[in-house]
Amino acid sequence: MSGTELVGREAELDAIGRLIGAAARGQSGLLLVRGEAGIGKTRLLDALSDKATERRFVVLRGRATELESDVPLAAVAEAFEPVDDVELATPASPAERWRLHRALRDRLDTLPGGHPFALVLDDVHWADPATLELLEHLLRRPPERPHLLAAALRPGDVAERLLAIRPAAALDLGPLARDVADALLADLY
Repeated sequence: MSGTELVGREAELDAIGRLIGAAARGQSGLLLVRGEAGIGKTRLLDALSDKATERRFVVLRGRATELESDVPLAAVAEAFEPVDDVELATPASPAERWRLHRALRDRLDTLPGGHPFALVLDDVHWADPATLELLEHLLRRPPERPHLLAAALRPGDVAERLLAIRPAAALDLGPLARDVADALLADLY
């Protein structure tokens, strides 16, 4: 795992392990990690990425940012960088957008290695409309290859919109238990 061990998130790590195991057996899934800023969403995505890599998944990872929330498909282009030098522009017409979505879904099905893939997107609450539209497409018409789609985001409309399309495992992060937080603070002193 990246950095130090996650403490106080054992149930969430177990859920992630089960989803990765299911995808490795051919049962694709969707995971939404929801929580407020600074609660540990990115750290859980780090753990997910590490566990998926250990299971030989192809891991594609991108992050939406507030400063790029008007850049079409910025997080998706970042995720595809390790496997493709993709420059994505948002097509104007609905038919062109559908063709782009289909091409990206087909690209996920033909990633090298033949193993399952994990598409991991962080801070999806900052994602531009084109990225959200692509995610919706992938939820409605998922790739055939076994996979895990994982997104971290703050609670709100975007999370509810995605959950309305397809059932998902949702990890709703709250504060750490008091004894866990006290133990972590004690380690600092």
